[in-house]
Amino acid sequence: MLGQIKAGEKYSCKLVNVEINRNNEGQFSLQVYTQGKVFLRSWGFHDYGQLALNQEEFFIYNNGFGYKDKALQKPNEFKVYFTNLSDNGVDSFYSDNSSIIQIYESTPRNFHITYDYEKIEQKPVFNVRIGGKTLSKSLTFHDFQNWNDPQAILHFERDTLSNAALPWREPLEFIVDLDVKIPDSLSSITIESPGLIKVYDYYKPKYKRIVFDFKKLKGAPIVFVNVQGKQYLLDLSKHDFSNIYLSQDFYFLEPNGIRSLTDD
Repeated sequence: MLGQIKAGEKYSCKLVNVEINRNNEGQFSLQVYTQGKVFLRSWGFHDYGQLALNQEEFFIYNNGFGYKDKALQKPNEFKVYFTNLSDNGVDSFYSDNSSIIQIYESTPRNFHITYDYEKIEQKPVFNVRIGGKTLSKSLTFHDFQNWNDPQAILHFERDTLSNAALPWREPLEFIVDLDVKIPDSLSSITIESPGLIKVYDYYKPKYKRIVFDFKKLKGAPIVFVNVQGKQYLLDLSKHDFSNIYLSQDFYFLEPNGIRSLTDD
């Protein structure tokens, strides 16, 4: 606990011998208790065992706090990060007051839904159709008066929409982002694997996102990448599939073959 201050007052605190975490990278959390609410923020960005700054200043407002002596602006957008853990696919997302601005499909199970902040605050309901069923979840658990936090995380499992923490267990998907460094078009590149679920093409930068069934890929970790009669080998057998925290990897497709970030 650093201290208590009243409106208009300033408080300073000197921290001696700040202990960096074991990974030597990240930030520390800062909690502000005011008006019966808790505002969360970060301070002390550190990397390679060094703090980026030796002094930081915060300003506390009614709707959160910031780093400048300037009133906070209400967010324009609100995002819901949604994960579908069921066996049925997502049919669609919808809103009753046209609050949805954009829907981004990161993988077949993971979506980012962007809402108009004013509209979703007026009618805070998340609607989705999965496997032909219409499902709704109230977003009243979220404090829309906290402008530091314009997002929520939801998932669907066992016929229930929930904002509880996702269970730590073996992933359902494995993602490979393949940075394409050859002149051939993305549409001319095809993927062969018994675990393949879906492929996404991105043009700026030019890469393919390849989504696999985690268990099937673990059982058959050799993937073939075909480009106009030429076949490249993507060998994932060295990946540690027992580590459930690592379900994504990055590779480069170059004229001489496929290499990882750690290859020479």
